[in-house]
Amino acid sequence: MNDRIFIFALCLALWMASGVTLADEAEETSFDVVASKILEESGVQGGLIVHLGCGDGRLTTALGADGRFVVHGLAVNATEVAEARSHVRSLGVYGKVSIDTFDGTRLPYADNMVNLLTAGTLGGVSREEVMRVLVPGGVAIIGGERIVKPWPEAIDDWTHFLHGPDGNAVSRDRLVGKPRSLRWLDDPKFARHHDEVLTTSAVVASGGRIFSIVDYAPRSTFHERIGGKYFLIARDAFNGVQLWKRPIADWGWKSWGARQNVRFSQPIQLPKRMVAHGDRLYVTLGWNAPVSVIDAASGDVIQTLEHSKYADEILFCEEKLIVSSYEQAVRPLERQSLMQTSREEVEPIKKRIRAIDPETGKLLWQTEPLAAMMGRFDAVAPQAHLELTVKAGRVFAITEHEIVCFSMTDGRLLWKRPRPEFPIHKMMLGVSMHNNCTV
Repeated sequence: MNDRIFIFALCLALWMASGVTLADEAEETSFDVVASKILEESGVQGGLIVHLGCGDGRLTTALGADGRFVVHGLAVNATEVAEARSHVRSLGVYGKVSIDTFDGTRLPYADNMVNLLTAGTLGGVSREEVMRVLVPGGVAIIGGERIVKPWPEAIDDWTHFLHGPDGNAVSRDRLVGKPRSLRWLDDPKFARHHDEVLTTSAVVASGGRIFSIVDYAPRSTFHERIGGKYFLIARDAFNGVQLWKRPIADWGWKSWGARQNVRFSQPIQLPKRMVAHGDRLYVTLGWNAPVSVIDAASGDVIQTLEHSKYADEILFCEEKLIVSSYEQAVRPLERQSLMQTSREEVEPIKKRIRAIDPETGKLLWQTEPLAAMMGRFDAVAPQAHLELTVKAGRVFAITEHEIVCFSMTDGRLLWKRPRPEFPIHKMMLGVSMHNNCTV
């Protein structure tokens, strides 16, 4: 018992010597509780928070404690702003949390920019002004009242590489207009030019979030020892706040090729390895990896779909995941090129089309192996594609010699026909032009 009293007394002495009182600690804890309740009530899971009437900044900093948010505190009184800034700096979080003055009526943001606005009272700020700055689906917590900005039906998502599973790269969005200004900018600010593997492998958007696979390696010409530094990143589509970021280890030219010494040396179906749908993201987190189902808000892996092993092209339609998968891990060519090789001499790369239940991971059906199209003649040639497309209950693919159509319900072959006559056109830089086609 005496030892416990001594330890308690020592801790109390150290606490007091640091200038922090028990009352201060209790007050900080109460702000943490209030912040947690605000976030829980709002349902907002990341992005930009505005704290209107930030006072001494304690609640403002508590709102940004878990790192999912960028927090901006506003006050009319310059003395309050100075006090709040001092508190933010004392915690070493200035940047993620910042404080500023405003005129009391006009919020200093572009339209559709704020995910969560919280205030005890609006003062001279109108509700119309609050709704102006909130993103679609954004929330305001004002004096305990919860207000949600409706999601416009005129906004469209871009869930696949070519907009949707039908391969028609035209958005149905009726709000988008011509560019008038730069809305936000995130890293990397400089991208690798087309003489190398592209910096961005894939981009899709859904539910107010943008997902991308991006290389953060140096932008200079590739060296053999530099294989890239790839990340899967989620950003808020309206303000660019980074929501989460996770590394992808097995990616880049070392994964799909034997050497990096020619322009465009990457599989042409590379952007088709990621699909967004609602609050889920479907992506291969490695070159020969199966499809992972990811929580779009947090970046957590919900499950891995084992039946999608060696998946290469991914579509989501009618609550099914449709993938084209290699029979085994495909290794790059050991030789430099197939440019001097005839079509008949090339061993076809076989792929299957599989339908998978994304909730259970159950394999619903699969086709027989199909001879996929080689989009290149260089070391990337074995990374072949079927140009997978889905429309009206049918799954379409282009093989090396045929156009084929399967039932979406059970995978039955409905019809097939020979591809139209085409010349074998071997472009410079290893491009197999006759196999660079879409449905």
